[in-house]
Formats: sequence, structure tokens, C-alpha cells
Amino acid sequence: MTALYGNYDPASRGSSIVARHGADEPNEKEIVRVFFLDGFRDADEDQVLLATYAVPTGGRITRHDCRSLVGEALFKKAASGWRVEASRQPDFEFGGRCEPPKAEIFQFGPHQFGIELEVTASAQGERATEISLLAPWGGSFTSVFQTDTEDNNFGSCPPKGPAPCHASSSLLKFVPGDNPDYYDLLVETFGTRLTNGAIEDIGYTKHLRFADGRYF
Repeated sequence: MTALYGNYDPASRGSSIVARHGADEPNEKEIVRVFFLDGFRDADEDQVLLATYAVPTGGRITRHDCRSLVGEALFKKAASGWRVEASRQPDFEFGGRCEPPKAEIFQFGPHQFGIELEVTASAQGERATEISLLAPWGGSFTSVFQTDTEDNNFGSCPPKGPAPCHASSSLLKFVPGDNPDYYDLLVETFGTRLTNGAIEDIGYTKHLRFADGRYF
């Protein structure tokens, strides 16, 4: 943490940074903590992916309004010790109620690894799960793809409410393509959706390719 943020406090188990949530006062602070840390080995190198989240230290933002700001880092082990290969300050807004999202490593090329974030939220009978794929790019990190993977209204359709029930899911699959360095991404979506007051079945696949730090 000291290598990323210049300080670390064992008591708070975090680092202090200038607030990025829109501070009320100059130099207002936030605490950055680790919520994900996992290692892997690729091309005979030990590597670690780390994700942090920053939340307000005061009462400026309520838990209902607060979305965690996520930062990331990739470390590689060299003969002289661990070095930071790529990193980003806690600037990516993802997660809810000042809590970090779920996270795991994903692989999107023979030697390409990143962090998959997942958060589920409910409101007015609707429930949705959203994922974002964060990956090292140009010495920083970027969101290479983001989508909902689950969506339903089971909290507002019978027997709980009058709205017609609908539910859809999306599955992500990485497959080899023309680019030898990055896999293609297949997004398979199926289920039902509400269109003009009527329920319709859906089922389709998007074939996306990686270019300029994103899947298109």
C-alpha cells in the first residue's frame, strides 16, 4: 500500500488519500483499503492482482448514496523484489453503500489477466447484477467491458405485484480469435423482457473483439 499511496496505517488497515468523492473542504481525506488480493503465475513470473476501495471518512455521504471508488494494481516479482507493473488510483465508481464489490481474476488472453468486479442491487422490485472487467492497460487499468448479467422484477410481479414477470441472464465466454494476444468475448443473453407492456422471449449472442483497450 505504501508503494501505491505513499503511506499505510496498521491501525486503520488502510492508506490516507485526498478525497475523490467531491470533498466539502480542501484536502479532505478518505481511507483506502484492500478488498481483493490474489496471486498467479504466468510465463514463469509470479504476479499479484490487487483491488482497493476508498470511502469517505466523515458523514458527508450516507451509506444509501455512497458508491465505492475502486483502484487496482498489478505486481510482478523480479530478482530485486516486487515491482508495480500497472496501477490506478481509486477513481472507478463501482459497488454500493460504501461496500466493495465482489472480485475475482479473469483471463482474456494467453498471457492477459484482470479483475472481474460484480455487484447486485435491488430497487422497486427490480434486481440486477452488474459486472465490470478491469485490466492493465498502458501502465494503468481500464474497464474493458461492463454489462448486466442478471435482471429480473420478481419483487414486483405476482404474487408480490401486478407487473408481468420477466427475467434475463447473460453468460460471458472468452474464446480464441484472430488476435493472438487477446481472446474474443462471446456474450450469450437469454430469458424474457418487458417490451411495450408485453413479455417477449429473447435469445442472442454478441461476438466482441478486443481493440484499443476495450471489447467492441
